[in-house]
Amino acid sequence: PREVRDEPLREGSGAVPKARRDDAGAVPVRREDELEPAASAARTHNEATAEAGLMASVVRTHAEAYPRSGAKAAVAHTQPEVSSQEESKKKEKAGYWIDSHEVEAQRDEAEQLEQELATFRASAESVNNSVFSQPGCEKWIAAAQKELNNMSEVWVEVRKGFVREDLHLDASAKIAKPLPTKLVNTLKPSSDPNSPVEPKVRLVACGNYESPAGGDGSPEEFSTQNVDPYVIKAMASELAQNKDWVIAAGDVSAAFLNSPLGGSEWILLEPPAILKKLGLVKPDVLYAPYKAIYGLRRSPKDWSRDRNSKIDYQKITTAAEEILTCVPVEHQDGVWKLVDKDEVVRGLAVMYVDDCLATGTPGAVESFLKLVSDTWKTKMQGFLSRDENVVLKIGDEPMERKQMLIFLGMEFALDDEGARISQRRWILQELEKRGWIHLKGSQHLPYADHYE
Repeated sequence: PREVRDEPLREGSGAVPKARRDDAGAVPVRREDELEPAASAARTHNEATAEAGLMASVVRTHAEAYPRSGAKAAVAHTQPEVSSQEESKKKEKAGYWIDSHEVEAQRDEAEQLEQELATFRASAESVNNSVFSQPGCEKWIAAAQKELNNMSEVWVEVRKGFVREDLHLDASAKIAKPLPTKLVNTLKPSSDPNSPVEPKVRLVACGNYESPAGGDGSPEEFSTQNVDPYVIKAMASELAQNKDWVIAAGDVSAAFLNSPLGGSEWILLEPPAILKKLGLVKPDVLYAPYKAIYGLRRSPKDWSRDRNSKIDYQKITTAAEEILTCVPVEHQDGVWKLVDKDEVVRGLAVMYVDDCLATGTPGAVESFLKLVSDTWKTKMQGFLSRDENVVLKIGDEPMERKQMLIFLGMEFALDDEGARISQRRWILQELEKRGWIHLKGSQHLPYADHYE
């Protein structure tokens, strides 16, 4: 019988093939009588090995599909255990082989994870200033220019050597030494499915060069409290127990830059050298900020103070004309209860720097986010709800309904059993960085005697 064989014979086999075609004239074939004896013997051995591997693969597939048929015993008999090195030699000698079902399943899983990673980023990825000189630098230069445009309402430009004149200071005023600044360039996760990341450039002050806070040098004056993780878990617990509650998230644009800068003396900033090299900043320019700048020691405290002053005990009105009060939670900075006139909690809200998360009745969540968006420029991420008829609006703009929300790297989702929190995307991203995106594991711990 004739067999179709696509792989070329190895050099040194002594075979001299004669070109033939089958009856259809499309596929080259070789007949046994057209090969030299040595080549025929080599091929017979190769085919026998490959056929044994094919038979084992078929039996294994049958065993997995019909576990009661006894095919597993046939697998054990057909494929004795051999070392990986011996198996590799056998495959190389055969010339071709069919991978086992387990290997194929692992490869499919690895490809699926790679495709999933290509469509999202769980958190921003930092890059250095080399992006301004590499292909595609136009996007990064435009992002840097956008940052400078946003900062035009945060500082005033002064000339080196003319600081007193430009700031209208008298001769006795103390002129601080300019602090260095730098650019923080990141590939930020994007909501656009066609472009999972977008370039983001932020100018920050090198606050480590700033003098300690306060006249006594105590750094506690500028310290601020972050939200504890158990607060987020408590919010998820309430969301799971109250089936009519929803959850929504938003992001305050350039949060620090919205709050006035504390202190009685001017701070001077030296622009990054890369901006001068790109021609975006004049070489003799300094910045004198009058609002909080990212990187300064005092900025987190200034933002926290300004934010709380605009939210604490504020009255908000739902679409149903219900009046709620934003009551700050004691000993938890940036956390509020949304209570009605009878002190019944209708919702919970939290702000971590510029990230905002609120859960509660649709009216409570909607009215709180409207307060935030009316106070600061805010980008809404979307909301989750079990009720398909629920619609949330901020002003006249409806919020996007999502299957999942991301807050501080945590993924929130709803199902029939309650609310779920995970960090799958962040974990996958970190595994990819280390080359551990797909590893062989074990279903149980190793036996103790392995370590004796």
